[in-house]
Amino acid sequence: MDTLWASLIGLFVIAIAVVLAFNLLQGRQTRLRDAFREKLAGAGTPAARVSAASRAEPTVGGGTGGSTSSASSVAPASPPAATPGQRVEPTLGPSGPRPAPSAATAPSEPRATTPRAAPSVPEPIRDDEAVPTLWHASADADEPGFDDDAATPALDGVAGPILDPRLDCVVVFGLGAPIAPERLLGAVSTLRRAGSKPIAVEADAGDGRWSVPQASFGAVRRARAGVLLANRHGPLNAMEFSEFANAMQALGRSIGAGGAIVPDMAPVLDHARQLDEACAQLDAVIGLNIETPTALSPGELAALAGGLGLQERGNTRFAALGEEGEILFSLALGERAEQLTLLLDVPRAPEHLEPWQRMVEVARACAERTGGQVVDDANRPLTDAAAAEVERQLAMRYRTLHEAGLDAGSPAALRVFN
Repeated sequence: MDTLWASLIGLFVIAIAVVLAFNLLQGRQTRLRDAFREKLAGAGTPAARVSAASRAEPTVGGGTGGSTSSASSVAPASPPAATPGQRVEPTLGPSGPRPAPSAATAPSEPRATTPRAAPSVPEPIRDDEAVPTLWHASADADEPGFDDDAATPALDGVAGPILDPRLDCVVVFGLGAPIAPERLLGAVSTLRRAGSKPIAVEADAGDGRWSVPQASFGAVRRARAGVLLANRHGPLNAMEFSEFANAMQALGRSIGAGGAIVPDMAPVLDHARQLDEACAQLDAVIGLNIETPTALSPGELAALAGGLGLQERGNTRFAALGEEGEILFSLALGERAEQLTLLLDVPRAPEHLEPWQRMVEVARACAERTGGQVVDDANRPLTDAAAAEVERQLAMRYRTLHEAGLDAGSPAALRVFN
């Protein structure tokens, strides 16, 4: 019996020792993972960037308490504290990192909508304020990382150049001999993104001009690829650059270019940060609310939107489109049951299509058909004077986008404001 008790006690001691050792090992692994995440955050990941630099939106309408401002003098509200992983809409204001817009504010593609803060109107750039400029590389034009042919006109009937040395880190491949376009297309078929930044590939079929490669091309004489330096997810970071550099080496070998000469990381990342800061000063989303007497069902919203000529975009979201499919503004259910929300993504909506005027018309038509009214974020009716003031501010904003080389709705603007 004594031997049995001794054996049981020994087994109990061994079990406790195993549990303690397992807990110590798990704790060490957790600390290592946390340290690795902190290291990644220090390298400039989008999540760290957004949570550290969220900004409040300027608003329409008069009032007190610091949450709103008058239509004649629109000023940004004080920044709210951001929660980890929070996605905040782009706003106009001081230079700084761009927070990524919420899903409800990005009309470029259907996404699952999330509750959105009350709509806002951008703070205009004053006449005496410097227009943000896009940083240009100081490298020699012949250096593989920066190429001056990005703005070359496209071939007739062939998609024109995408890459722009202001917006992309570009790598040019010098081919020892011409290759069939099928070989290039096969090599880049899985090359899409580096992290959150899209990668584009272009080819020169022998006429000295860059175009998106097509199977109908003749032999490819030169090829190049580039990664976008900044978008609404933030500037290109070190991990994304390394992923792009590795992909370029593999692409060079696969098309017989013997690898690739990729620019040094430090100046590329500095370029990306400066581009992101310049775009942050130009970014804005404007919204209007329609307060309805009763909540609309998704079917009722679809019928209302269809009657106003809006096109369904998925996730109970509808959009007004231009003649060539440009998204001017969107309509969706609001954050409350008795509310509809209209959103205008300023850099993505071409000025000549008058998106603000058309959005106001649709908002008022929605109010008339539902028996509701158009209001600002303080639940005050939108007056003609307030609408005219927003229109004046938008004209200034569109002008600054043009002067920065990012005309609203242009291919370049659609890339960096995405």
